[in-house]
Amino acid sequence: MIRHLVFTLCLSLPTLLFCQDYEIGVFTGASNYQGDLADEVIQFAETHIAFGVILRYNQDPNWSFNTHVYLGRISGNDANSGDPGRRARGYSFSAPLTEIGLNAEWSPFKSPFKRWGAFRPTLSPFLFTGMNLTLSSANPTAPANTVPYPFPEAGSKDYFISIPLGVGLKYKFASNFSANFEIGYRYAFSDYLDGVSIHGNPKNNDLYVIGGFSLNFTLGAD
Repeated sequence: MIRHLVFTLCLSLPTLLFCQDYEIGVFTGASNYQGDLADEVIQFAETHIAFGVILRYNQDPNWSFNTHVYLGRISGNDANSGDPGRRARGYSFSAPLTEIGLNAEWSPFKSPFKRWGAFRPTLSPFLFTGMNLTLSSANPTAPANTVPYPFPEAGSKDYFISIPLGVGLKYKFASNFSANFEIGYRYAFSDYLDGVSIHGNPKNNDLYVIGGFSLNFTLGAD
């Protein structure tokens, strides 16, 4: 499946322009984080703008595949915690986020993609998953009176493999255009997304969330 996706994405642009199987899109939304410096699954005080670009291949009415680059930011702060001990600890971090992903989208009721026939507006839900390369150079800080000053921790890194799991809704409102809403968790196989593990909760890995809207243009549509 991945090999087929990589092959299709390597096709030349002139070929894409005459093929209705492909879409290009722009994305805008928000990013958030869950880990050692966040109490809640969604800490609204630490929500940031995200944006990106998407190239999608519609294999058939039920399956689509996309490659994308999303840019955002994640952050966390013990000052937001309801735990007095966490507030006294005083850790915080902020980091730029880059996600480079290959995702599969499954629409159980058939997507609005059609190779032939007259256009009809359609609305279709979908589920998605895949694999991402996530770049996030966290730089956590602690109060100056922390002894010893714990950061950076041994083993800290700034690149991760993450697995997205999410849902979306696609509205095809013109033969050339569609709008998507999507939201999904990204599960990182690391506890260092925020740069904190040994001095936090090393038993649980970190995750982040990206959600938002994209406007998509179908290449080669009538």
